[in-house]
Amino acid sequence: MRETKTLFGRCLRLLERKNDDYGNNVDPFKNFRVSVSVGVEPERAILVRLSDKISRVSSLLSRKAEVKDETIEDTIMDAINYLAILRTLLKDRDEKFASERGEIDLRWKRNIRDSQGHKLPADSKDSLGPVTWSCDKHLINL
Repeated sequence: MRETKTLFGRCLRLLERKNDDYGNNVDPFKNFRVSVSVGVEPERAILVRLSDKISRVSSLLSRKAEVKDETIEDTIMDAINYLAILRTLLKDRDEKFASERGEIDLRWKRNIRDSQGHKLPADSKDSLGPVTWSCDKHLINL
């Protein structure tokens, strides 16, 4: 179990670093939503990328990786992250539909931290650290 926790921690750190490169704090799925411009839904785009990773794992089971930063472990971590992204995107989509139907009230708030990681007020302009968003979901009794 310890190894799995360590792996998931490494996956999360990798996901956060890659989100800095591919996504943004406003829309972490931006990289995947671009696929709509070529007629592919973001969920399907993630599945295509996941299938590439599964194919690579299959290939690496029988031979050593030629690219140093693309080991079987790196590829497995990418696959885990694509599944996590897909799950989060599906949940986000379902909550958006529920919100549009008036079933959930989404209240977004900025989470701002300084360069040492200390939390700052939401309206602060002095952030040198990461800005993230979180959402408080309140079910509405109909």
